[in-house]
Amino acid sequence: MPAIIGYMDRPLYIAGSRYPPQPRGPAEWGTSMPLVHPSIADIIEADVVAKTLADPHYRNTLLNIKGLLSEDALIRTEVPLRKFRRDLPGDVDILVVPHDLPEQSTAIQVKRFKIKVQSDDDDFTFQLECMKELFDKGVQQANDNADLGFSQVYLWVFILSDTRNRNNGRYTTYDGPDSRLNSIIRQAISTAKLRPHVGLMEFEWVQPMDRPPFTLGSHGTHGERFAESVKQPDDLTRWLSTLKRGRNYVAPAWRRKSSNLLD
Repeated sequence: MPAIIGYMDRPLYIAGSRYPPQPRGPAEWGTSMPLVHPSIADIIEADVVAKTLADPHYRNTLLNIKGLLSEDALIRTEVPLRKFRRDLPGDVDILVVPHDLPEQSTAIQVKRFKIKVQSDDDDFTFQLECMKELFDKGVQQANDNADLGFSQVYLWVFILSDTRNRNNGRYTTYDGPDSRLNSIIRQAISTAKLRPHVGLMEFEWVQPMDRPPFTLGSHGTHGERFAESVKQPDDLTRWLSTLKRGRNYVAPAWRRKSSNLLD
């Protein structure tokens, strides 16, 4: 009877020398890479407005709102209201005056929510109170602009999120606020105290791990309510008609060869 040849059920091992053990690496191995760019949450409000309006892409996103006539308009930032009437305090963060239709000008007040997340265990109670206080101040300023009679008035909320410390060194991560933090942000924003014709918009930027603020990252827009146009007082229109390119003038992208707003 012929012999039955079986098959090996285990691999064939070849004798050889053993590799030496892997030497222990530096103490920093296995830890997150350090953050190499400044935080988007540390940029002051005026610089945030200047940087976003100076960038053609961001400016088109911000001003591409139904009824806002910005295509051929004078755009100025930080316009003091005392230039209109000496007894008026404060300023308009962004003023959009159409060249041929100054009676349809738009006054915009900006407030920034700076979100800096250190870990998943952060207590955001203090940040929520700060956001509510800041939003209430913005509501008052927007309502004051509406009472002056600007044709359109907006309150813009800039949500600037730096969640890099929670991303564990993953340099391709663009994760922003989680559902819990988004819920807290929503609690601070409401149209309840705004004049009925004042609009409310939200713009959010999330800083990535590997790039500076307001470069390549993720951003989004949410419209809570569009502004409604009202008849603008004649004296306000006359003053707006006198405004020229001056301090904090935002040049249209197709006209500007260079700008120092990004410096």
